Amino acid sequence: MKYKQYKDSVVNKYSQGNTSIQISEDLNIPSYAVRRLLYENNIRLGRKTPFKSKNQISISSKLVEIINGSLLGDGFLSRYIMNNNRKNCNSKLMINYSTVNNEYTNHIFNLLNLECKTYKYCFNRNLENKKIKDNGIITINTCQNQSFNSFRDTWYPFGIKIVPSDIILTSLTLAIWFQDDGYKHKSGSYYLCTDNFSFADLKILQKALLRDLNIKSSVHWNGIKQRIYIKKESSEIFKNITQSFICPFMKYKLH
Repeated sequence: MKYKQYKDSVVNKYSQGNTSIQISEDLNIPSYAVRRLLYENNIRLGRKTPFKSKNQISISSKLVEIINGSLLGDGFLSRYIMNNNRKNCNSKLMINYSTVNNEYTNHIFNLLNLECKTYKYCFNRNLENKKIKDNGIITINTCQNQSFNSFRDTWYPFGIKIVPSDIILTSLTLAIWFQDDGYKHKSGSYYLCTDNFSFADLKILQKALLRDLNIKSSVHWNGIKQRIYIKKESSEIFKNITQSFICPFMKYKLH
């Protein structure tokens, strides 16, 4: 390709939140060349028909851990029904991240892409025409496949996300959940955000934390939000089992 020497510059500028038009103007190359170079780096711009895989894909134990961690955090499973025909009703995992967290986005993308076909898109946004640091959303999509339907049925039995009663928490699952929706507390321990789950879901998660990882927890409620608090006596265990799975960009979340 004529503009191949610009690939690293294009990807770098894109990771900083620049649009394809801005990159085109900065590097003085056509916008189609920018899109092509991003495409070659597994970054696709604009909304497109979901990628499909007709053959059932193999779901490894590691992929199960990643999916569970993402669904406890920022991920969701979408299902597309074509022409009211449920035979074409297959699912895919989708996760939205801010462009500010591009390094972590790449970390999750690479984990998923090793297990199944995965794609990235970037959508720019404006806030009343003001330039803001958080000026875009990066969406990670797995391919749309029947192998993900069982996850959709388990996590969304009534169309609303719940926590499966038989969920198994591993160090990797917990680390992804924490990086998506967790933070450290001044007490020296940690919180896991569970605002969109029911109290019954939280009890399932508490039981799984203790049973699978020997982590003791409690539910803290401030009248509006309910969150899982890792008890101080288990904070060191929590850190030890998750830190090897924490992206360098997210290390600040650990004490």
